[in-house]
Formats: sequence, C-alpha cells, structure tokens
Amino acid sequence: MARSMIMLMFRRLQFGLMMGLFAAAVMSGDRVAEAAGWQRGLTSDVYQTDRYTLKIDHEAFRISMRGANGEFGPSPDAGLWIRQGDQQRSPAKQAEPLGDGAWRVTFENGAVATVRVQTDASAVRLTVEPEANGPHEIRVKFAGGMNPAYGLGDHGGYNESFNIYPCRHDALFQHQDGQMLRFVSTFAVFAKHGLAMVVFDDGPKYVRLEDSGTVMGVNEAEKLDGFYLFAGSMPEIYAAYRQSRNEMGLPDARPDIDFFYPGFESYGALSWRTDQKTVTEMLSEYVKRGYPLRWAVVGSGFWINPKSQPRGPEGCTTSFALWGQRYPEPDALKAFLKQHDLKLIIGLRHGFPALREDGGQYDPAVHGPSTKVALERGYVLTDATGKPRTFNVHFPKSPVYLLGPDNPQAVNWFAEQAARWGADGYKEDFMFDAGKSHYIDDYKINPIDTALARDGAMVMVRCAAYSTPGSILRINDTDIRHSRADQDRIAINSLAYAASGQPNVYPDIVGGRPISGWNDAKRNYLTRMAVLSAVLPAMSFGNAPWSMQSEAHEQATLKAAKWHAAHVPYIFSAAMQSYETGYPYTITPLPIAYPDDKVTYDLTSRKSKQYQWLLGPSLLAAPLFGSDYDTVTSRDVYLPAGRWMDYETGQIFTGPTTLKDYPRALDAMPLFVGRTGVIVEHDESGKLWAEVYPQVADGTPYTFISHDGQRSTISIDGPLGSGAVRVHTTTRTPVKTQSVRDGRAIRFELKPGVDYRVSAGDGS
Repeated sequence: MARSMIMLMFRRLQFGLMMGLFAAAVMSGDRVAEAAGWQRGLTSDVYQTDRYTLKIDHEAFRISMRGANGEFGPSPDAGLWIRQGDQQRSPAKQAEPLGDGAWRVTFENGAVATVRVQTDASAVRLTVEPEANGPHEIRVKFAGGMNPAYGLGDHGGYNESFNIYPCRHDALFQHQDGQMLRFVSTFAVFAKHGLAMVVFDDGPKYVRLEDSGTVMGVNEAEKLDGFYLFAGSMPEIYAAYRQSRNEMGLPDARPDIDFFYPGFESYGALSWRTDQKTVTEMLSEYVKRGYPLRWAVVGSGFWINPKSQPRGPEGCTTSFALWGQRYPEPDALKAFLKQHDLKLIIGLRHGFPALREDGGQYDPAVHGPSTKVALERGYVLTDATGKPRTFNVHFPKSPVYLLGPDNPQAVNWFAEQAARWGADGYKEDFMFDAGKSHYIDDYKINPIDTALARDGAMVMVRCAAYSTPGSILRINDTDIRHSRADQDRIAINSLAYAASGQPNVYPDIVGGRPISGWNDAKRNYLTRMAVLSAVLPAMSFGNAPWSMQSEAHEQATLKAAKWHAAHVPYIFSAAMQSYETGYPYTITPLPIAYPDDKVTYDLTSRKSKQYQWLLGPSLLAAPLFGSDYDTVTSRDVYLPAGRWMDYETGQIFTGPTTLKDYPRALDAMPLFVGRTGVIVEHDESGKLWAEVYPQVADGTPYTFISHDGQRSTISIDGPLGSGAVRVHTTTRTPVKTQSVRDGRAIRFELKPGVDYRVSAGDGS
C-alpha cells in the first residue's frame, strides 16, 4: 500500500515535471507536442492553438500570451491586481487551478476571486469575480514595451500621432469636459506583434500602455466581465474582436447606403438661423448647382417660440412631432426633400425637459406629453429612493430627465415616439458631461441607436461605445475657428476609429460652422477639407461653396463631391465587408494593412502630416490637410510594396518607396490605385461600372457587394502590363469593355451577382 502511494506520487511528480517542461518548451518556441486543451504543470498551465500559446503561472497569476510575431509577456510582478474601497491595491499571490479554465486566486490583502479563462482560435476571454460584494478596482497586467499601438476610439483621436504608445488613462469614459470624448473604446491593436486587447465595461476604465507595463482594467465594477486578448493575422484579430462585441451585447448595425452619399447639415450652413425657409432655399441652391446630396439634417432642436422671443422656452427633439413655428409646414418640407431625393435626418437626443418642481422648464405646450408619459411609466433614470434624477446637458440648457437605457420597454417606446417625426433617420447628438453629472454609463446610447436602426431608420452615431449601432460614426465638431492644431485631429481621429474596428467615419461638415469674411486661406481650408472628406466614407456640406466667390475653389469642391458620390458603390461595398468581417476595409490604416512594414508604424503624426489610409481594397488615399491647410501644396507620400498608379496623372510607382514633397493640385483627387486594381462607380443613370487598372493589379480577386447584398468577384491575371485585355464572365460569356482614363484603365458594366475574369488578349 505504501509502495503504491509512493509510486503514485512519483508518477504525479513525473507528470508535473513533464508538463512543466512542455510549457517551458512551448513558450520558448519549441513545440514538442500538440496541446489539446489545457496542459497542467506543477507551476503553470498552458493552452495552445495554431495562433497563440497562453501560459498562466500559478504564482501571482502571471499570464502571458505568445503569438506568431510577438508576446504579451508576463508582468515582472503579479498579473492581477485588486482593490476594494479604501484598501491598498494588492497583487495576486497564488492561483489554485480548479479545472475547466478556472482558478481560485488569492491576493496579498486577503481578497479572493474566481478567475475564468475561455479560449477559442484567436481570442482569450478573462473574467474576474471577487468573492466580496461591492465595486472593485481590478487590473490585468503584462510586461510593457508594446510599441506601436493603435485604437482607443476618441481617446486615441486627440493624440499627437496615430500611434498611441505610450498612453495613460486612469479613468477612461465618455465625457465632454474639455476634449469631446464621445465614442469610447478600449480596443488597442499591436499590429507589429499580431496581438490586440480590450476591456469591456460601462464605467470608468483603466488603460496604460507604457514601458513599465501593459495594463487594462476597471475602476468601479462588481467584477471584471469581458477582458479579451486576441492573436493572429489582422483579419483574424478583427474578426475575433467583432465576435467579442457580439458576445458583450454590443453589435454593429448593418450600414445604410444613403448615408455614404454626400449630405447636408443645416447647422453648418445656417448655425442657429435654421428654419424651414432658410433650409429649403439653401438646399435648392445646392441642387441647382449640381451637388449630389442624398440626405439633409434639418436641425438638432426645434423651437416652439418665435425668433422674436429667443429666450423663450427651448424645444427639444423629445417633443416628438411638435415642429413649432420655425417649421410651420413639415409635410411641405418632407415633400420638398422627397422631390429632390433627399432623406430627412433629425438631430435626436434622449433628454426630457424636467418638471418645474424638479428645477426644469417643462411646458406641455412646448414639449408635448412625452415627459409626463415617461415619468408615469418609469422610463427615466431614478436615484436610490426611486425619485427621477435630473441632469444638466448642453441642450436644452434647463435640467432634463434621461431615458433609462437598460429598460427595453423604455427604449422601444422611445423608438416608437421618434418615428412620429416622420423622418428617414437621426443624427444622434447627446452632449453630456458624465463626470460632472455623476452618471457614467458608456453604454447609455448603444441600445437606443440599436432600436432606431432595427426599426429601419438611418442612424448617424456619435456617442456609442465599442460598436457603431448605425451606419456612420461622426467625429466631434471641427472648423476653422478651432485651433490650427485641431485640423490635424480630423485625420488622426478618423484613423483611431478605424483601428478601433469602426471605419465608417464621417469627419464632420465640410468647413464646420458658417464661415464669413472669405480670403484665400479660408477658401483653401474649405476646399482641402472637401477633398479630404471625399476620400473618407461619408461627407456633408453646410457652408455654401459658391459663397467663396472663387470659381476655381468652388469647382474643386464640386469635383470632390461628385467623385465621392460616383464611387459610393465601391465605398459601400467596403463598408459591408467591414460589417460582415470586423476588419476595417472602409478605411484601413497602413499599419493594419501592412503590419510587417515598419515604415508604416510611426508614419502618421501631427508633425509629419502624412495622413494616409486604404480606401477600400484598391485605393490609397493621401490627402493634403492639417494645420497648414492654407499653404500646403505637396507632402511626402509613402507607397507600400506593390505597384501604384497616381489616379490623376497615371504615373506608376513601385513600392516600397517614399515620394518626397509630392505635389498635388487643389482640385486633384489624392489617390493611388493598386492592390486589386479594381474600383466600382455608377453613372447618373445608376448603371454600375467596374474600372480595372491591369498594370497595377496584384492578382488578388476583388469582391463587390451591392446595396442589396448581391456579390460579384472580379479576378485579374495581373499585373497584365500595358497590352490588350479581355473580360468574360465565369461562364465564358465575353463582356464588352471600354478604354478609359487615357488608356490607363478599362471598364465594363457590372451586373451584381455575376463573376468576371480579366486576362490578357484582344479587347472587345
């Protein structure tokens, strides 16, 4: 019996040593065996897939993850830290494996937590549930040095460079106190290393990406419920991140093609002078001058009081269908917009003017019955005693109640009431200082926008977290009255959104607020911003380009609008691929597209102003914009590996190469064609055309997704040089082609749902 026990102990020791050796071998890169699930060792556990190896040391729960190109290395101290109340933040001391990816972790201050690790091909999810009740501060820590890094939503958009490393956010949440941090995301991608991480939470979050450590966590949570690590190629990582958003109940909405056409925002044209007469007059002039607008935001608020009483009660968009004296004939407005194929978009906020006994200015004649209905049904946020809470927001100026976003009945009711406006969609425009209001809930907008989009409305998103529960994501306001440095933010902010997995960017109204006193600097500003917007997914106008009183500037602006509108099928196809896969095809930052090209890592900054990205799979955009908007005429342009053709001149370059001080005329589209070598446009009749550049196509098939979901693949045996080419369907049916762009490209009519092949041979 004793001998049997000794032999059993020996075998267990032998097995533990073997597993320990196995873990060490795996982590050092020597794969000695296939790991099927967790492999238990004496001092650590190991889990391995084809894309990563995860190791958890029992001592101090040190966690590490190695991918093909890099590693989240174990922290020199503990991998988990915790604090509750006034306790000192304490590191993990010991982890006891419980089986099935679970551990019982004890901390130096005596705290105990159950940690669960879920794994799949490209992702690891970590949850930490303390035994003690009450809000906790929980940190997950790795070794530092994860440079470069990209993402973090708006918190990455105000950076000096697109590379956010190093960064420190001790309390990351949505607020508008100083910087306008509306879109919240903690997703950070380390493209060079083939790794990424995110922590989901609706409260204040902790992010530090520094040499001293790579740390994410939560500050005031019952538990850490949604810390993810990702590994693999960039498409694999973004697909896994998309899946994690779905798991957390934060899905993206299917985009609507109309929002990708140029639009109009009345505030940019008229400021607070917006009303039915001024809006229709301005839009009529835009249409007359040939601007291909598809949607119009008519105002973010409605006022019952006349203009002669500007200090009267403020209306709001929760007055639901009370248009007021500024829009006396809403049916006529809607008919006018429909006549010109313009979608009606209304600014929408979810604040209800508070009753006067609660310090508000609620007036049923001005605000309608919605406030009282929301109160009676318990649809607004309340305090611990059940009393409705009031909040100060940017508009209206008097206190409001807020819709309870966690109440599905309240959210559905709100969507039903919003439909009473009879609009085609909404510009979500909630302006709120969460910290000052002592109400931090980064998810407060997501369910509302999701409900609106679910009911078929177009939704312009501004204040969501992690996902885009609408069609496009608008960065915060920018215009010429802001500091010059703020103009660089437009590009950096857009790229930060894309790196955060949300590439359907709308960069604000061309020119921002109304501009007066025109001079060449202001003309250049408006025109350069129009061209910048044209090579981003969405754009809109406000300032009347004809008011510049410069034919050259207006024609350059009109050209940018027309180019963008013509190429919406190509842009929207990329947006659909982004929606389906999670990868930022609509705008792909160069480090994401070329993670092995170190030149791309720190290319983009306020100093260099090399604002570049892939617009869809075939175009590289390099617009001239930034704080030098009034004088810039050239910029360095980096072209990655492959053949690239200047879209305007036809000149071909072979990358990788940097074009020093590359000139660009004011009216030139700042684009290079490469990669798949295919772009799609439509003509004024709506007919689709595939435009193929065989000299630069790399042989990668191009996939087109139409607005109704039909797919076509265009395969090119390229590069084909400058000789003749032919096109046929995959059923061998010849397709008639035309030579376009001075012989640089061919084009043919594209029928959605039909596949094509381009090869050398006689043209037809």
